[in-house]
Amino acid sequence: MADLLDRLPALTHFAMRMTGPGDGTRISGTPFYDPKAFLAVFKPILALARIQQVVVRISGYYLPLYDKAMECLRTLRDPRIFAIKDEWELLSWDDLSPQELDEAHEGQSIWDLGRRVYEP
Repeated sequence: MADLLDRLPALTHFAMRMTGPGDGTRISGTPFYDPKAFLAVFKPILALARIQQVVVRISGYYLPLYDKAMECLRTLRDPRIFAIKDEWELLSWDDLSPQELDEAHEGQSIWDLGRRVYEP
């Protein structure tokens, strides 16, 4: 991740869409969620002072993990992290949720829709 970020020196905002069809609590019968690995994605991004906002949109497959993800992200104690909980169920990996489509038609921005995860 750090190498990618080094190649994008003008990057100030980062959005991550965690979604897909199904139930995100298990993959092939194995519990799915590693807080350490999850946070490892965000740490190099947040280590950069130029990053002003990080938005995580969680829906579909990952929706059952939303509360755990928020709890985990709060441990970073960083007010630049925002989250969007999109409760629509997706039927395929290619889908946008109806919520995302409505937001686009209304001209809403992901940067304005997220709720701050940590309040100092």
